Amino acid sequence: MRNSGFALGSNILGLQFHPEINAGADIERWLVGHASELSFAGIDPRGLRVAAERFGPPLREAARKMLAEWLQGLTQ
Repeated sequence: MRNSGFALGSNILGLQFHPEINAGADIERWLVGHASELSFAGIDPRGLRVAAERFGPPLREAARKMLAEWLQGLTQ
């Protein structure tokens, strides 16, 4: 996907991803809930678990900063 997020003015934020995701419990729930789709696509969930463990903490911090900055910029 070319654009996964956009802003219109200072009060509208559109995201085609989940910055609030928790790399532990949330990812595991998604892996279990989408096991058939992952299997059909030939995706091994073990690799996704490893990636979530590795990249989850820095991505969570980046998401927190992104959302905090956007919230601070809201206008009335």
